[in-house]
Amino acid sequence: MRNTTPLALLLALFLGLLSCKKAIVEKDGDSFRISMLPLPEVEFNTFRVKGTLDVRNVNGEIQYGLLVGKSVNPTIENATHILLGKANASVDFTKELNGLDTGTVYYVRAYGKIGDMIEYSANQQISKVSPQIKMPDSTLNYGRNFTFSTNITAIGENAKIQLTLNGLPVAIKSIASTSLGLVFTAEPPNNLIDGEVSLNLIVDNISIRYSKKLNLLSGMWKDLPDLPFENYGFAYNAEKILVGDWIYNNMIISGTATEFSKFNYKTGQRVKLTPLAGGFVYQKGAIISIGDQIHFICGERAGNYQSWVVTKVHYVYNISTDSWIKEADFPGEERRTPVFGVIGNKIYVGLGVNSGTISMPKNTFHQDMWSYDPSTKVWQKLTDFPDAGGRMLQANFVIGSKLYFTAGVAKSGNQNISSKDTWGYDVASNQWAKKAPFPGKAEVLFANFTIGGYGYVGMGESMGYNSYNGKNLENAMYRYEPNANRWQRVSNGYQLVSDPFSASNGSIGLIGGGTDANSDYTPQLYYFTP
Repeated sequence: MRNTTPLALLLALFLGLLSCKKAIVEKDGDSFRISMLPLPEVEFNTFRVKGTLDVRNVNGEIQYGLLVGKSVNPTIENATHILLGKANASVDFTKELNGLDTGTVYYVRAYGKIGDMIEYSANQQISKVSPQIKMPDSTLNYGRNFTFSTNITAIGENAKIQLTLNGLPVAIKSIASTSLGLVFTAEPPNNLIDGEVSLNLIVDNISIRYSKKLNLLSGMWKDLPDLPFENYGFAYNAEKILVGDWIYNNMIISGTATEFSKFNYKTGQRVKLTPLAGGFVYQKGAIISIGDQIHFICGERAGNYQSWVVTKVHYVYNISTDSWIKEADFPGEERRTPVFGVIGNKIYVGLGVNSGTISMPKNTFHQDMWSYDPSTKVWQKLTDFPDAGGRMLQANFVIGSKLYFTAGVAKSGNQNISSKDTWGYDVASNQWAKKAPFPGKAEVLFANFTIGGYGYVGMGESMGYNSYNGKNLENAMYRYEPNANRWQRVSNGYQLVSDPFSASNGSIGLIGGGTDANSDYTPQLYYFTP
């Protein structure tokens, strides 16, 4: 026993010393970790770094910071080194990154270093992009909002924002945030001169100029009271005419029940008038006012299904007496959508198409032109239109002593084809002359009127049909300048619409009703000023 006891004691002492040495290593060894959260973009190309240096046990201070490089896993040797501080205890850190090169992808990670020991966080990737503006339309309109988007995804609460057009300040109406960036809404100021304009946006110290020139169009649109809409009412087709402040409308309520009424576009007042006897209305003809009379010439006699027919009748409504009379029928063949207008004290009607009845359809395009003198009630034959293709569904307007029409549909052999031709008929010389072609995309069912010696044509639709989106509608408005024989785009309409009512009192144009891409009627009414 005496010999074994010292050996056991020595062994126990050795094991005890070994255990104490392990504890000392654990206590004296440096132990820490560093982590970093994903980097949000708090302002354009400004990214916020948040992270934690978690210190378990160190002897001395840990140097910590950020590494920003153009390759994955940046190091102090090959990347931009941003020193954040030194610590010997756990600490949270925040840093904003900016001033990096545009158009470049960067890798960012945090590091902690003490002596030869270094620890890294996981990589975070950011992309600093070049500031850009995108616009859905290169045209601007007075009185109309326009929008543009940017790749700026965030701006500070106290950011200074300035928008200009040709250097003139523009009030920003709203700023919306999307996943792709911010969308700005504004309206051109009225003190701008129409034509080419430059758009510039400044957000704090970032200045972005739109890469393209914008075209500020000259026309302005404003809302008016909606057209009466029960039973489609005033919105149905274009069987209306403007006299003074009143829009006169001839409509079918149902079956053979008709209504003739007037609507004041300024006040919204509506007055029912004496309808034409017989349970019919006439549409798609020549509707013309002279003095206190409204002439309904040709068109479709629309009633019930069986009685629908193209006519040559001529009825006159007297505004003063609220009564109807029948005058001399149109001497040519029956027709719908003729070319028509008033020059001096005479009515001019011609061209158009006889599409027959529903049971006996026709496709006869006419070339003849006639004048009617309301004082003598006599029709006179004039020079035929020189193009054998005739025309229907065109736009027409009067400037001075000339009656113009443009676009529409012509006949070629057995085919109906769209046309962009513009023609003028000179009353003084009784001659036709071909003019500059219509530049718009639409081909039929336009809005058209005359203001200040210029013809205005726009809206309408193309003959082609989109099986997914419905009718191909347009909203551009063009002006025809007779002296220069040229067309110029002057505005965009408030909405896409086909076959609207349109008229002018000489200083403004009215457009309203008609149908949308799905052939649904709309009651909206607007006025246009050049």
